[in-house]
Amino acid sequence: MMNKFRKMQETWLSKFILILTAVSFMSLFGVSGYIGSAGKNRPVIKVDNYEVLQSDISQRLEQQMQALEQEQGQLTQTLKELAADDVLPARLTEQYRAKSQRESAPCVATQETVLLEGWIPKKKQEKLEKLL
Repeated sequence: MMNKFRKMQETWLSKFILILTAVSFMSLFGVSGYIGSAGKNRPVIKVDNYEVLQSDISQRLEQQMQALEQEQGQLTQTLKELAADDVLPARLTEQYRAKSQRESAPCVATQETVLLEGWIPKKKQEKLEKLL
């Protein structure tokens, strides 16, 4: 069976098919590269004498994508630093608890509203009430 394949490989017909296949792939991928780059310099938007080229739009898009990738890298680094902080969960829990108490307090929430909570001796209660 292998001998049959070797004999077929030596014929002109098999060589012609192989060359035709190679040329079709080269022309397909080679021409598409030229077509893709030639289309980048045509105007996409044209108003009076002002033109916006496809290459300009592609360049701006690439710049924005690079800026977003850089920002994503910075955010990832910040998240890693925050995840390494052992005290952060306790601080966030305390902030959430304080905010929750402020919102559930029986008073109007404003910039000037303060929620006081604590224990005082009975004999100082009247003094505190007068101050408040």
